[in-house]
Amino acid sequence: METKEKPTYNQAEVNAANIEAEIAKLKENYWNDISKRNSNDFWEHAHFVVNMFKILRPILPEDRDRLWQEFEELRYQSKQYGQLYWEKRRSESTQKRTEIETVIQNLHNNLIEIKDAGELNTIKNNLNKIIDMIKSVSTLMIDGLSVKDPADGNNDCMLRSDKDYCWKLWRKINDEYREKKSLFDESSFLELKSTALEILKQAESSNPHKALNALKVLQSNQDIYKLGKTYREELKLILNESFDKAIKRIKQINEENKKRHLDWVNKIQSNLSRWNELKIKNEGIISSLEAQITKLEEDIVNSQTPEYSKKVQVWIEEKTIKISDIKKTNHNLDEKIDSAMKSLGT
Repeated sequence: METKEKPTYNQAEVNAANIEAEIAKLKENYWNDISKRNSNDFWEHAHFVVNMFKILRPILPEDRDRLWQEFEELRYQSKQYGQLYWEKRRSESTQKRTEIETVIQNLHNNLIEIKDAGELNTIKNNLNKIIDMIKSVSTLMIDGLSVKDPADGNNDCMLRSDKDYCWKLWRKINDEYREKKSLFDESSFLELKSTALEILKQAESSNPHKALNALKVLQSNQDIYKLGKTYREELKLILNESFDKAIKRIKQINEENKKRHLDWVNKIQSNLSRWNELKIKNEGIISSLEAQITKLEEDIVNSQTPEYSKKVQVWIEEKTIKISDIKKTNHNLDEKIDSAMKSLGT
């Protein structure tokens, strides 16, 4: 009957040496580097060592007990380190979460007290700063007892649950900010819309130039550009309509003024023609009266009786007064004609 060859003593020593070498590597590669303790790689390597204990045969009992005790102590210390490490990390994470939570709560208090839309810019800037604050904090990942730690000793690390909690708080206050901004935007829009409608009313009335000036002032108002797109578009429609109607009304007024001016010129020219005709007619009457006076004066010279002379003298005086009145009338006509000519620019 064939018998199996008994393993040699030397083979047992070789197996023990191989296991001991892997345990040494475990210490050297992971345990002595504090950032790698309790890491996934450590526990994967430890699992490999466990398999070596199972597979490698033979191994002397005393060597097996010694190496297993050494290996178990290393695994025990790693677990203890992991527990202490995560207690410390949880404490640091809680501290960082509390710090961020305090900043968010203070910002929330400021948001509640805001009475002016201009102060919302400060809130928005601080919300962005909180984003940077949360993003700058590294996230610790836990998978059983294994650790992926981005930077050991860095207090700016948080557990995923704490970081998610901070994002939840941030989203809550950001929603409140948006709601408050919407209320301020609506109030600002209604005020700007009221002004825009008043400008539209002016554009349709007799003050289109005033409407255009008011339109320029309103368009330069920076509050318009802080509104949402829907509000801006509605205001734009009103302002465009105001501009179009103001320009149309200005053209109408210009045409009306042009017509009134032409009517006025025609009236002045008609008056000038009438006044000149009247003046010429009056000058003819004066000439006729003067000729009559000359004839009457000759009659006085040739008069045979004093009574007739006296009667003729009365006629002369009457005609002289009439001539004087007509000359006054012509003088007034000259002034009117001169004034009219000046007004026409001639």
